[in-house]
Amino acid sequence: MTAPAVSTSIQLSEVEADPVLGGTDTRNEWLELANVGSSAITLADWTVTDNGGTDPVPTVTLAPGKCVVLAASSEGFLAEHAGYANPFLTLGDGAIGNGLSNGGDSVLLKDAGGTVIDCVVWGSGTGCFAPAAGASPANTGETLQRSGTADSDTAADWAVAAATPCGSTTAVMLMSFRASLSGGRRVVLAWRTAAEEGQLGFNVWRSGSRQSGYRRVNPRLIAARAVGLIGGAEYRYDDLAPAGRRTLFYRLQLIDAAGRSSFSRPLRVRG
Repeated sequence: MTAPAVSTSIQLSEVEADPVLGGTDTRNEWLELANVGSSAITLADWTVTDNGGTDPVPTVTLAPGKCVVLAASSEGFLAEHAGYANPFLTLGDGAIGNGLSNGGDSVLLKDAGGTVIDCVVWGSGTGCFAPAAGASPANTGETLQRSGTADSDTAADWAVAAATPCGSTTAVMLMSFRASLSGGRRVVLAWRTAAEEGQLGFNVWRSGSRQSGYRRVNPRLIAARAVGLIGGAEYRYDDLAPAGRRTLFYRLQLIDAAGRSSFSRPLRVRG
């Protein structure tokens, strides 16, 4: 077992090992680094390692209380988080280590001297601490996240929650998103929220493929209706499917008042 350093201000704070898009999603994976201390720290010649590979972390200085996303690739991260407006780091080979294993893996953050500064292990992965945190959420738009800044180097530090890459303030809570065929080519999209703090509205995206080629189908933004209210709202949007398409995929885009967005997992509709 590899033990992390007992005292550090830099933490792994969020890990996305199984992105919403599904399939071969190595290039869509990302993690988040946070400075929970009181002084700025420069990460120079640091590395991240999973159970099969090591990557250099691009040099960056993190001010106190700040965080940064380290993405496998720029296009992969933005495919999941279109409209993300904050700077983020990327790896040169398009993978974190040799690609994070959904069922079980570990991530180790090391400084220039090779000292393990922080680490996390999930599912059937080994190293770092035991027992491991639960398996990475599968294609749900959720991630493994720290449940606080305290670092006990145990699974208790980690929980599953909706993805919140560094600086994203989208605070809508999406309770459900459904798609169904309602006679002929009409597809009914329905969703329900439980909270809409700072939410601007929604877009519906459609594709013939689960992983790519999505196009927005609503001509204008679907405005949020429960901002400032206790509780959420229910929504419906009817789409006319293209003629001849037997299988379609839909994703819901959630946009906050600052223009940042996140996406639901894809839903499949068969004609």
